[in-house]
Amino acid sequence: MRRSFMTWTLALFIALFVPGCAEDTPPAEEAATAPDADATAPDADAAAPDAGATSVAAVDGLLSDHMAAEAMLTAHFVAAAVKAGMSTEEINGVLAAVADGSAISEFWVSDETGRVVYTNLPGTEFAFPTDPEASSQAAAFAVLLTGGQAVVDQDFMPRELDGMVFKYVGAAGVDQARIVQVGVAAPADSAAP
Repeated sequence: MRRSFMTWTLALFIALFVPGCAEDTPPAEEAATAPDADATAPDADAAAPDAGATSVAAVDGLLSDHMAAEAMLTAHFVAAAVKAGMSTEEINGVLAAVADGSAISEFWVSDETGRVVYTNLPGTEFAFPTDPEASSQAAAFAVLLTGGQAVVDQDFMPRELDGMVFKYVGAAGVDQARIVQVGVAAPADSAAP
């Protein structure tokens, strides 16, 4: 009974704090487009093309920040789940439920050797390279195993596993050396830059 309570508590924690899981979260665009009484009218001579580039950069930065938070929350969830005695299947089930109900497409959580042990896609065998200088797309995340960085943010690009275009952000494990990575798939009709 206690394990079931812990499972639902951890799932609820993720559902409340991972963007896209809570249905009553107000849309970000409402806050972003609310009129500001102190704002002045934009200058008609302002360069419009720069505004578009700035907004794309701002959206990409916001996406990266949210994905970093999701990876860090996942690292804490996995540590708590392991400590609570949850099985691999139970942890994978929670990750699958979060992926099914949010913008996150994939979770990849490794052990200290880089081998994936928890994922929302059970049955997929994958191991992260342990050399950050290796030529593969996934090699950049090896620094999370050594403590060289706390977070790694990667732009949309074809992934090592099958060439599909994804954006990945990873965080270091909190209970042991591990890579905790979240991924968002690019729309089917897009390609990596």
